[in-house]
Amino acid sequence: MGKYILKRVLAAIPTIILTLTLIFFLIRAIPGNPIYSLAGAGEFISQEDLDRLAESTGLAGSAFDQYLIYMR
Repeated sequence: MGKYILKRVLAAIPTIILTLTLIFFLIRAIPGNPIYSLAGAGEFISQEDLDRLAESTGLAGSAFDQYLIYMR
């Protein structure tokens, strides 16, 4: 019984990683910039504030950097 559970847990690890990767890239494929959504609709925000918000949320880096942050 213990062997079966170990086998199932080890088989689940690649499935979880693949699912997380798929979700990350599907979310990245959505049009628009998430920073504008985080900043608030209809509010005027300077570019400096947008850059600061992007930096603080980890959205200022490359897609690969964002993926590494997402997978942590």
